[in-house]
Amino acid sequence: MTNRILIAIFALFSALCAEPYSAYSNDAIMKKNPNGGANLDIAKLYEYSDALCKHACEYPLKFDSEDEAEQGYNDSMLMASVFEYINKEIITDKIDAKDRTQFDMKFAQIYVSQHNFDVLGAKEKADAIYERILARDSQNTEVLTTYGEFLLNSTRTDKAKEILSRATELGAKRPYLALAAIELMNQNNAKGIEYLEIYCAEFKDDEKAKTTLEGLKSGDIIIEKIER
Repeated sequence: MTNRILIAIFALFSALCAEPYSAYSNDAIMKKNPNGGANLDIAKLYEYSDALCKHACEYPLKFDSEDEAEQGYNDSMLMASVFEYINKEIITDKIDAKDRTQFDMKFAQIYVSQHNFDVLGAKEKADAIYERILARDSQNTEVLTTYGEFLLNSTRTDKAKEILSRATELGAKRPYLALAAIELMNQNNAKGIEYLEIYCAEFKDDEKAKTTLEGLKSGDIIIEKIER
């Protein structure tokens, strides 16, 4: 039941992905060098990770067709193997902390997507990466927010609330959208509206959130608990 309520609330806040899915290419992430060999184009790999995440880091998935979704699933498996290889064979302890965090965030996106494709063990792998980043930088609000959103999307609401609240205590405003979803799911409509107001005041261009807030305040949108 929790899953059904969460999906309904996410549908209020989430817009469909407007752009078509850009399929991953192994060839595209290899850049030829003057010696005739090839070097890994890490920026291109990150682009592919972001493209997948736009369509698969939230549930329901945002692919335009079953064929696109199947391509996304296959790409998630290929990219996971690439990131795993880089993490094991290329990344060293001497890497700049900011670059390490960027790599780990892009890496985690792959496992988040895999979780939404129902790949066993992907959730735990994503968690491990987020926890590893926070062990190095416990006050990184971007990581706290992204991790909290994943926890919520995977219906672990208690821990999601804890992590997201840590981010807001550090001044972040984006987490208030996810916190609003938690409050609405728990029938705390007044608190949900309060959090949405904080979020909308900061993110004025989010028309979906603004429309949802207006609907909740006017009574046009009602979140009701469904009894089985």
